[in-house]
Amino acid sequence: MGIINDNKESAARVRLWRHTIGITNRALSTSGPDPLGTGLSATEEEKVGTGVAIVWGDCHFILTAKHVLDEANVSDLSFFVGQTGDLKTQRASEVTMQDAVVPVPLNDPEAVIHRCDWEDLAVLTITPDAFGPMLEFFDIGGSSIDPQEGETVAGVAYPVSNSVILDGGRIGSVIQRTVVLSPTPFGGAVLPSATGKYLGKFEPDRHYLIPYEPAKEGKHPRGISGAALWVESDEERIVWAPRFKFAGICTVCYGDGGLIEQIVRASVVREFLLEAFGSPEK
Repeated sequence: MGIINDNKESAARVRLWRHTIGITNRALSTSGPDPLGTGLSATEEEKVGTGVAIVWGDCHFILTAKHVLDEANVSDLSFFVGQTGDLKTQRASEVTMQDAVVPVPLNDPEAVIHRCDWEDLAVLTITPDAFGPMLEFFDIGGSSIDPQEGETVAGVAYPVSNSVILDGGRIGSVIQRTVVLSPTPFGGAVLPSATGKYLGKFEPDRHYLIPYEPAKEGKHPRGISGAALWVESDEERIVWAPRFKFAGICTVCYGDGGLIEQIVRASVVREFLLEAFGSPEK
């Protein structure tokens, strides 16, 4: 029975990974000291976030948090697309170059960024085959939910805290290093709305909160902004397969190390998409 449950959990992680994409934004590059302590200055070439592949009627796009795309044009963005095989759950110390997902630019002249004026949400419209067959678009038109207090939600994201810096050698006076990101599952039970009483941006009719459990290990959630949360579908089928309902988008963390994560409700996401693209009905 344990093997069956393990296989179900593995299949569920892979299913969520297929809808997930990592995002890097070069428009937000910053300078500072070398993170490995050489004393030399270094440039962080890009900021990292997460997105989810969504289809809404005839529109295909990457949905994410608006601040992930701050100051960006499409040409500033690169993406980490899922690979074949299982989604590993290794610790950062166990990540190697074999686990690396190379970021790729978007070669789509029709791509356009749409930013929400009233919520931390944005979409990047793309063609359905822009990232190949490993990225699967989820139709939230009829499969979304606002989870209730205590209900468990789950997601996959690209947190920087679960990354390692690999030495790529020196070219002249420039030290080459690669940051390897590992897609990581996370989730938790929806907290009571009263938990957000003193949180500045929290509005219970628009958001809900979950604990960010990796914070107990000192891991900050930087990089999971824009990740989708999901609730497993209770639809009964003769043959089991992982099925989920879209349950919202991560946008804000609160507390030292991100003890609480704020999620924009699925109904609010649908409101934005309806405003931007009209009804999904064909």
